[in-house]
Amino acid sequence: MTIEKQSIEVLSCDLKHDIFPYYLIKYQADKPLSYRNYDNIWIINTEERQFIATVRNVKDYSMELYISQEYESSMIGNIKTWLLFSPTVSIEGASEIIKLTETFPPCHYENILSYITTKDKIELQISIETHNRTMELHLFDLVENNLKNYEETNIIFQLVFSYCDNGIRVEIDSETGLNGTVICKRIIARLI
Repeated sequence: MTIEKQSIEVLSCDLKHDIFPYYLIKYQADKPLSYRNYDNIWIINTEERQFIATVRNVKDYSMELYISQEYESSMIGNIKTWLLFSPTVSIEGASEIIKLTETFPPCHYENILSYITTKDKIELQISIETHNRTMELHLFDLVENNLKNYEETNIIFQLVFSYCDNGIRVEIDSETGLNGTVICKRIIARLI
């Protein structure tokens, strides 16, 4: 999959509040960015600081982003951005989860409750404490499975989805326990 990098000039970055805080970004570019709501995008600023943002809403030459407040100062001036992953396009059931959670959960500091693997499938159950729910992730048509270290306690630091040549890369960066990378062709998610 070819991902187009786009350069934009950020004119303003203003903190706003709803259920979760977000930033209203106004920018100049050759053409408006073509992201969808809830897309995960990669951002690199002029100092080469890199981070992931989630698109809350996008309009011509403005967008609302969920980003950590530590990156606010990185959002002025020239930045490069490109699509990392679109959960509403590539995860069956993502839209239903987003209706409850406002974004597709990055699972920061959430616990993996169960991990079941077969030759062609992985099933994960992850607690979503902020909503008192559990998310089931089913990863199908495995190309590669490098997950390791499943333990009694498995705390996720960050769950990152991205596109790669062989399908969808799912990276679990953990504080403790299960971690690693899976490449699969299909994902189904649901809240239980």
